[in-house]
Amino acid sequence: MANWIDVIALIPAARTVRVLRLLRLLRLIRAFAGVYRALGHVGSLANHRSLQTIVLSWLGVMIICCAAMYFAERDVNPAIASPFDALWWGITTMTTVGYGDVYPTTAEGRIAASALMLLGIGLFSAVTAVITSFLVSQRDSAPDVLTAIERLAALARTGAITADEFSAKRTELLSRI
Repeated sequence: MANWIDVIALIPAARTVRVLRLLRLLRLIRAFAGVYRALGHVGSLANHRSLQTIVLSWLGVMIICCAAMYFAERDVNPAIASPFDALWWGITTMTTVGYGDVYPTTAEGRIAASALMLLGIGLFSAVTAVITSFLVSQRDSAPDVLTAIERLAALARTGAITADEFSAKRTELLSRI
């Protein structure tokens, strides 16, 4: 029974126990710990070559399609009066929000929209795949780090390395996890 505090708080005489419902906030600690661990990988993720390539490709597709939309629709479509209107359209289209306040009316604009929709969603899924692949490879490297620490401990026991060298190298290896 996961909500036992709520059940007790429903009893009129136990209304003062309602304050204990705040203990449910402790569950957030677990969530924040996961976010903290994930943020530890952000620096190395930003340096991931595949992610940089895909994000740049994604931005390139966005800029090209927004420019095509602007040049195709600027004199015809009253909703696109400036390049920023086309950029707004591109952002809402690529994020699949699609408010419907700006939409293409010419054949050329619809071709640009189709290209943005297909390439944008494809590249977005590629970004997701690269991030997932990176995180999985980081998780898979943990057993290798533990094996290396065990080897270091064996070297320290035999006297091949000092305790300070073992401690420094172990700290360095653990920072990779």
